[in-house]
Amino acid sequence: MAGTSTSNTPFIVLVLGMAISLVVWLSLESWLVGVIRLVSPNIQEIDESGTQTRTERSLPWSILWTSLGTVAMAVSNWGGLVILAKMASTEVVGDFALTLAIATPVAAIAFFAIRPMVATDAVNEFRFQDYLGVQLASCVVCMGILILIAVLGYFHAEVNMAVLTVGTAKLIEGTSNVFYGLMLKHNRTGRMAVSMVTKATGGLVALSLGYHFTGSIAVMGMAVAVWWILILLFIDVPCMSRLLIEHEGGSIWSYRPRFHTLWKVVCVCAPAGGTTFLRMLNQNIAPYFIQVFLGRTSLGIFAASMVVSRAVRLLFVGLSQAVGPRLSQYYRKRPDAYLGLILKMLAVALVLGVSVMTVAWLLGRFILTVVFQPEFADSHGVLVLLLLAATVTLQYNIIRIAMIAARYLVALIAQVLATTVVTGISCWLLVPQYGLVGAAWALVISAVFELVLAAFLLIRKFRSEQCKIQISMPVGS
Repeated sequence: MAGTSTSNTPFIVLVLGMAISLVVWLSLESWLVGVIRLVSPNIQEIDESGTQTRTERSLPWSILWTSLGTVAMAVSNWGGLVILAKMASTEVVGDFALTLAIATPVAAIAFFAIRPMVATDAVNEFRFQDYLGVQLASCVVCMGILILIAVLGYFHAEVNMAVLTVGTAKLIEGTSNVFYGLMLKHNRTGRMAVSMVTKATGGLVALSLGYHFTGSIAVMGMAVAVWWILILLFIDVPCMSRLLIEHEGGSIWSYRPRFHTLWKVVCVCAPAGGTTFLRMLNQNIAPYFIQVFLGRTSLGIFAASMVVSRAVRLLFVGLSQAVGPRLSQYYRKRPDAYLGLILKMLAVALVLGVSVMTVAWLLGRFILTVVFQPEFADSHGVLVLLLLAATVTLQYNIIRIAMIAARYLVALIAQVLATTVVTGISCWLLVPQYGLVGAAWALVISAVFELVLAAFLLIRKFRSEQCKIQISMPVGS
């Protein structure tokens, strides 16, 4: 009986953690909906002439549905590492963190930031099928890269195979994200939330069972990939087909790809896609340095705090995603509303981020001990620093979506490239001397730098565009 109780401990902790997280987040979301209604009670849609046509009350609910899906994915990511930490050694957790650090940037090459590009394509610059064609072609290229990494065998065999299976799951997730962009564009966030919640809960079960029965993180990744592709085929694809027929005048099966159109999509999406790749690389630079200078055990301990901070960022990503289509409309027809909505979202994200960081500062050691293992508790200071970086990143994500909505893509990729360089230099200087605390401070420095630079570029470009508009207007108009 004692053995049975011990074996069930990870699952009990997981279920309790998910329940508590969901209750807390739904409470925050109820407050968030109230805040959005308070600061923007008369958000209105705009017709082609620039006039306000009817009161639009969907924005708070779009944020709610989008956040419900993202909170499920965040809890799934967090819960997966919790289960792994309970079932396996710290070294195995470190191997899994290294696998994610390798597979995620490679898979990000295929993302092309198509989800926000589809969601913010207010003028229907391209057909959805064109975006999907580019996504599928890039997935084939990235699959080849993942196979090459597995065959070359630079890491030990388990990590090499795990990179392949986990990377495959990431590519499937990226394809679903294209469909989510279409759902966001046409305000079908409820259907998107159903898909994300189903994918998250089922994926967590697949991950748990995969490792429980085989003890292999490679098989664990394969199990998740199989479940996610089932969700893609039986939930995302039917919803996409209905939306295309209802809103874009055609079926996916009637589409005939044209190379020159696909190339245009690549050219338009490449800057934003490049930023996605660089941001994923930027988020995983610290684990690379920790693996080299401190080893697998330290990487496993750091991964526990890092997954909490990433979960927080993912919890609030619905805030920026839900306002993306609205920002795109406002930028073209109501610049004052564009700036106003950005400022309101920044304020809400700041309050939420600081609240979570305060909880971690007060209860960080207790949380790490109960949720993971006692040896993780000594890194509670690292957790607070990583949540500080996450709070700053919440602000940046609002600015980033605003830049994508306004199509300030070249400036965006320059900013992310500069941030990646700053992260690399900071880790190189701080990790060898200060260990995990140095890695956390490096991420704080990187987050502050990218926020300040992105805000500066957005303000400068926005003022430049408004000056051009005023100069082009006839005198006395």
